[in-house]
Order: sequence, then C-alpha cells, then structure tokens
Amino acid sequence: MGTSLRIFLVHDDDSVERIAAARFQRLFGRRDLNERWPEHAGKRLRYAMLYLDTDDDEMKVLRADFSFIELDADGRHDEESFHKTMHDAVNLMSGSGRLYWQPEPSNVIGEQAFRQRRFKLEHR
Repeated sequence: MGTSLRIFLVHDDDSVERIAAARFQRLFGRRDLNERWPEHAGKRLRYAMLYLDTDDDEMKVLRADFSFIELDADGRHDEESFHKTMHDAVNLMSGSGRLYWQPEPSNVIGEQAFRQRRFKLEHR
C-alpha cells in the first residue's frame, strides 16, 4: 500500500494526456530553465493532479486538484501568470483581501465570498 501522484493535461478538445510527474515538477516546481513544452507554447492548459492510495487490488483517489497553467511563447511556465496566481492566493488567504501595509478594504457584505469565487474562476 502506498501513495502515488498522477498528472493529466486536459486539452481543448477534452482529450486527456498523462504526463510524468517529474517533468511537471521540472517545469513548474523546480523551474528547470532547460525544461519546456514547445508543443504547448503560448497556451493556457487545464490539468488534473490526482493523489492516489494504491493497494494491491484497488486504487482510491485521496485528493484531486484541478487548475490552469500558462506557458509563454517558448513553452516555459509564464512568470507573469505565476505571480498573479500567487498574489491572488495571498489576498484570498489574508481574509480581508489586503496585506498588512494596505489600507482597510471597503465594507462590502460578502466581499470574501466574491474574492473566493473570482479566484476559482480565474485559477481553478
């Protein structure tokens, strides 16, 4: 019994392509500058990341994450898109949508719910 990771790209025609977790990690995790996907250059791709509990006779999905990745014209992870996603995630987690040095936000009812919805639409 163990845990494994499976990553799938979902293409525009809804076809699915399994990719190696090591390659995904080189491109998006460790940022290997030599790693790129020229066949997907300039695209925004959907992906599914599945964490599986593997047993001798069955597999069970422990967690499934779905998101987008954007590639630049050279087929590398787009830096601007990455920084926007991280900025939006920090604002979402801060609770008030602001960082400690920013002024107080407006008193809008449901502001956090709107922020969460926007994050899901743009990044998930």
